[in-house]
Amino acid sequence: MTIRIPFNGRKEETEAAVTALNGTELMSKVITFAKARRGSARTPTPGKYHGSGKRQGTRRGRARTPTPGKYHGPGKR
Repeated sequence: MTIRIPFNGRKEETEAAVTALNGTELMSKVITFAKARRGSARTPTPGKYHGSGKRQGTRRGRARTPTPGKYHGPGKR
């Protein structure tokens, strides 16, 4: 069972909660806690948006045209 406890900048409160709950039983299961650590520091962001806008005017895939005979219009079924 995995339980995530938010850190929220209050290290003492978080560690007190982990210490108090570690080894207790919940729904017939023993709860254990372990600190998760990142393997390395996060890389800095470039500071600007690099999303869409690079391919303006190009379309991917086929054109969206209605298939004949599939659409009967309102009221015709």
